[in-house]
Amino acid sequence: LAAVATGIVVSVFMIVSGRWDPAEREPRPTVNADVPLPTPVSVTVEAPPPEPPATATFVEHGILGRNTGNYYVLGVVTNTSPWPIERPKFDVVLKDASGAEVGVDNGFADGDGLAPGASQPVSLLVYQPPPHASHEVVVRPARATYIPKPATGLTVTPFPPAADKYGNWTVSGSVTNGGGAPARFVEVQIAAWDAADKLVGLAHTYAAGEEGLPAGQVGRYNTRIDVAAEPKRFTVEVRGRE
Repeated sequence: LAAVATGIVVSVFMIVSGRWDPAEREPRPTVNADVPLPTPVSVTVEAPPPEPPATATFVEHGILGRNTGNYYVLGVVTNTSPWPIERPKFDVVLKDASGAEVGVDNGFADGDGLAPGASQPVSLLVYQPPPHASHEVVVRPARATYIPKPATGLTVTPFPPAADKYGNWTVSGSVTNGGGAPARFVEVQIAAWDAADKLVGLAHTYAAGEEGLPAGQVGRYNTRIDVAAEPKRFTVEVRGRE
């Protein structure tokens, strides 16, 4: 009797303590085989076409300084892409008489970038080149991912260019910031053109650097420009960043 009583106590303890209660077991869900499963919906989305590469052209106008060993290739680059491009990069590929490549030099246009359809004069330095018979200029444009915000309200007043008896030209002038904010890196580009409208010289300098040109203030510039032929006219361009 004692053993039977002990077993009854143990069973009651297990039920009360919650260690096991057959009455609280959740029933298994039943599946109705007559209900159809949902049919998945498939949608096809076409991938966008690949973006066309950036394009630009370069027209060579002449050579400056070939007699010194180093020389400059002068020309004009034009952005033919439908979007702005970064500051164009160039390869000047040097070739021997058979057309084989014997060297290369690299260069960039001035400024921060080019708007669609915009053109810009370019001077590319070929430094200490190996002997070669010809060269080819390859422009390597890239779509701009970021172009600094340009300063507004800048105006340039060039003074008359002055030439010495050796044919060296000095160009100078002033830049006025008529905008409402300081303009940083105020760059002045001076291009010399001959009677056939070919680029014969290019120079650039700064009227203000990182310190900026305050609104309403005037900055000044002075630099020398070397030319490959007698210039007929000079064009002066100013640009800066906010």
